[in-house]
Amino acid sequence: MTRYAVPALIAAVIVVGLGIGAVLLGNGLLPTQAEAIEKGTYAPWIIVWAMVGIVAACALALAVFLFSEGFKGLANERSR
Repeated sequence: MTRYAVPALIAAVIVVGLGIGAVLLGNGLLPTQAEAIEKGTYAPWIIVWAMVGIVAACALALAVFLFSEGFKGLANERSR
């Protein structure tokens, strides 16, 4: 393995974990949809879940990029 492949793959796994952690944290801290509607805080509830979704999507995009960079480093090493 090249010296750049391993850190990229490790970082990708960490980023996936952070994305999953963000969704789990949002799920644990935010009230249910029914509670938000009952309290009259449905609009902020939607906005916060949109932000959680954006964080998860960004984490997924970064993880895909890091995996591709890591495996590109592995492919370059094998072609030598």
